Formats: sequence, C-alpha cells, structure tokens
Amino acid sequence: PFVIYHFNQFSIYQTLANVAASPVLSFIIMPALLGGMLFTGTGLETYVYAAAAWGIDVIITIARGVSALPYAAWHVPAFPVWAVILITLALLWLCLWQSAWRWLAIPVLFIAFASLWFQSPPDILVSEHAKQVAIRNTDGSYGMLIGGTRNFDAGLWAEKLGITEWQPHAFLCDSISCSFMMNNQRVTWLKYDEGRAELCSTSNIVISNFYHECREPATIMRPENSVQVFVKQSGIIVEESRTFLN
Repeated sequence: PFVIYHFNQFSIYQTLANVAASPVLSFIIMPALLGGMLFTGTGLETYVYAAAAWGIDVIITIARGVSALPYAAWHVPAFPVWAVILITLALLWLCLWQSAWRWLAIPVLFIAFASLWFQSPPDILVSEHAKQVAIRNTDGSYGMLIGGTRNFDAGLWAEKLGITEWQPHAFLCDSISCSFMMNNQRVTWLKYDEGRAELCSTSNIVISNFYHECREPATIMRPENSVQVFVKQSGIIVEESRTFLN
C-alpha cells in the first residue's frame, strides 16, 4: 500500500526481480565496493570497482527485462490519505494482536483498498498560476488543455491519476477562449482579456493565467497552488490538493 501511495503503481513481478537481482547485489556489488575501499590508494581499486560496475549493469539489465514483461506494472490512482492511515492501523492491529481479535483488521483492509475504486477523481486540475490545466473528458480519460504532456507537472499528475497517457482534450476553442460543458456547468479557459465580460456572464468557471475580474458570479481560478476541481450539477468544489502539488 505504501508503494502504491507514493509511486501510484504496483509491480506484478517485483518478487521475480528481487530474486534475480539479490544474489548479484549480495555476492558481487557489495563485496566489490567494500574491497574497493580497502584497496584505495594501491591502484587495485580500479579493477575491484570494475566488478561492481559490471554487477550494476547486470541489475539494470534484469530490471529492464522484468519491466518489459506483459502487465509488469499496475497503474492505480492515488490512495486518499485516510485510507493509508487506515491500512497502517489495520496492519499494526493484525501484527500486534495474538488472539482472534486480530482478524478484525481484515474487513478494515478491504474497506481501505476499496477506496481506490470508489473515490471521485477530479474533473479539472489547475497548476500554480494556471500554467498547466488538465480536464477529465466524458469518457473518463484526461486531456491537457494548457501546457505540455512531457513536463514535470504532467508526469506527476499522470502518476497520481493512474493513467499512462494523455488523450486529446474535448474543449471547443477559438481565438479568444476554450469552452467545455461539464455536468451542466460551463468551463471556460480565457486566453486573452478580449471578450472577458461576455464569457464571464455565460460561464460557471473561468480559468486563465493572467489576472482578471468577473462582475458576474463565476468561479475564477488563477490559483497560488495546485488545485483540483470537482464539477457537480449542484455546484463547484475547488480544493487545494497536496496530492497534486507541483
């Protein structure tokens, strides 16, 4: 669970990789590194460190081979914090108690792991000062409206969302703005200040990477920190999220 929480993926063949790599690490790399330290200054350390470098190359080859196997990694969205805390407490309960009470931890673990499938993913992700904006398409995929798909923010968001690639976004764009209907709420990306008054009056959410004001009651976003937005028919929820902080 802790690997899933931090890296948002679970390696199916991690046991196979560890079994293959552990002998190389224990019997070649570590002794060679220790021997290199002992022979430092004699000129022999070059040959000993060469053995360690060869062992490291072997481990890298093993890692690449295992990662290339079918279904080598299971990409999952981020665990909610409460689920990680619940899993930790349940595992402690399971390990520390010696009586039949320990088995009460099993249903708690099921509930915590089930949160992966029942949590609501964000509809919009907005980075600091709206330099990067991603939206959730109607088919559940995510598209990048603003910013590249190969930078740090995009990589972090993809990991936390449990996705392997970005899809084309479904915004309808013109020279001034991009608009998208989501749960009967109109979301607008404002490129330029031109036409702001009209767009503010017809949009529920207005996102831009420059300062502007809307006289109409539209939710305006140019956040100081990364936020996740949940667009509901009943309204809009904007949360600062440490999960998606850049």
